[in-house]
Amino acid sequence: MRELIKKYASFSGTVTRMEFFSRSIILYIIFFIAGRYWPQAVSIPVMVISMACLWGLCIRRLRDIGWSIWIALLYVVPFIYVIVFIVLCVKDGGNK
Repeated sequence: MRELIKKYASFSGTVTRMEFFSRSIILYIIFFIAGRYWPQAVSIPVMVISMACLWGLCIRRLRDIGWSIWIALLYVVPFIYVIVFIVLCVKDGGNK
């Protein structure tokens, strides 16, 4: 369990396309379920943690493709984060 949390919450290193896509989808599902079905006292901390993990994945993926990590700030702009997510999923990285 500790190793799983380290992989999700890490802001260092790189992540491949497939790892980025699969982990992001899992975190988006958790984010959606927490916001939709759980009580507010539980959902807000879970949503904050999942967003931090998504941001960490985004930063690690940006490092893998050689782009500036400042692009991760676009993840907080509504609708623009979808474009960033798609680009990060399809762009080839240096980690083969």
